[in-house]
Amino acid sequence: MGRRENPVDPSAGPVQQFAAALRALRTLAGQPTYRVMAERAGFSVSTMSRAAGGEQFPSLPVTLAYVRACGGDAGQWERRWRAASAAVGAHLAASDALRSPYRGLARFEPGDHTRFFGRDQLTAELLRRVAAHRLVPVFGPSGSGKSSLLRAGLIPRLRQAAPDGGRPAGIRVLAPGEHPVRDHAEALTGPAGRGAPVGPVAFGADGGLLVGAGGHGAVHLWDVARGARGARGARLVGHADAVAAVAASADGRTLASGSDDGTVRLWPPAGGPARATLRGHTGRVTSVALGPGGRNLASGGTDGTVRVWDVAGARARATFPGHTGRAAAGQR
Repeated sequence: MGRRENPVDPSAGPVQQFAAALRALRTLAGQPTYRVMAERAGFSVSTMSRAAGGEQFPSLPVTLAYVRACGGDAGQWERRWRAASAAVGAHLAASDALRSPYRGLARFEPGDHTRFFGRDQLTAELLRRVAAHRLVPVFGPSGSGKSSLLRAGLIPRLRQAAPDGGRPAGIRVLAPGEHPVRDHAEALTGPAGRGAPVGPVAFGADGGLLVGAGGHGAVHLWDVARGARGARGARLVGHADAVAAVAASADGRTLASGSDDGTVRLWPPAGGPARATLRGHTGRVTSVALGPGGRNLASGGTDGTVRVWDVAGARARATFPGHTGRAAAGQR
């Protein structure tokens, strides 16, 4: 004769109530031992015993195996199991005492940020990179916590940032899916029917040329008098990322552009390839300004520096560090 089971209180909850019902079925079957039931069911002795133990809710296959081993009606017990499973779920959801800061296999969401611990250093590094680069991929094995890091770590920090301290105008969470470009085309490029976004603009020296920063890595040129693009080169292409700033020299000989790719490029106003590419910034270039006479160029970026360049020699003259946020170069 096997050892006696621990008593179970059906009023303690739906798990205990279901366990008591299974025990009652076993009693009606003549109280077969769990070893005999295991042989009939094809499960282990401990599995059969735990099914009616009252400590955890058994799975449907285990429940049906238990019922068949006792000669019960499998169809009737499957319906009882599903009703009990729903009751168990409702009981867990309503019980504040069972709430735990550990999410198990579920990811942390932005609303869980007060319970998201242990990734402060990684979140700070990610925040710094997002402020300095237009695209920051995050890689890691499945289950390593990438989604939780982005949702409960990065997103709340971005929302808490000051408007001039890196807080984005909007935050969107997109699931790439099988066809990300097609499914999220509007989110990536803007509503259908619109062209590429245009950023800051600047007039040329004679007022007849208008220069625009393009969102897709191009500098746009317009002829103001004719009201049409194309009279003076149309598009200057060379940047690997969005153009964030443009400027034109007072002598009418040079156009300058700064880009999210971290470079500054110098162009001839008549169009054509870039005369020079100035490299030195370690983040996005957000502003450019050409000095009097067009001999010097200043650029500011998200790396917190302002850099001064010799236009004719296409080389750096000076670097002014020390900014705690993005730096901007101004033109008068």
